[in-house]
Amino acid sequence: MTSPGGMPKCHNGQRPMHERRRSPPSDPLILLRTPLGEAGSGRVRYGAAMALWRDGHMNEAQLEIYREASAHDDRDPLVMLHDRGLPAAPH
Repeated sequence: MTSPGGMPKCHNGQRPMHERRRSPPSDPLILLRTPLGEAGSGRVRYGAAMALWRDGHMNEAQLEIYREASAHDDRDPLVMLHDRGLPAAPH
């Protein structure tokens, strides 16, 4: 069985598991730990921080640190939190 584009399909009409794209993680705690220096990582961390703030797991001062760091992929929000005497985000 093949798709219109010629890709093989399983009996259920989907591509075989080993050929499917993996979805990026959606857990904010995982995204909050996106490695420093990766292109766009500051904004990914800020998005995760917004989700944690929304759900009551982070206060506004902590969220502000992630906002400030969001434009700088290599800026470590954990260092900034420590420097301002704020607790680290949840783990």
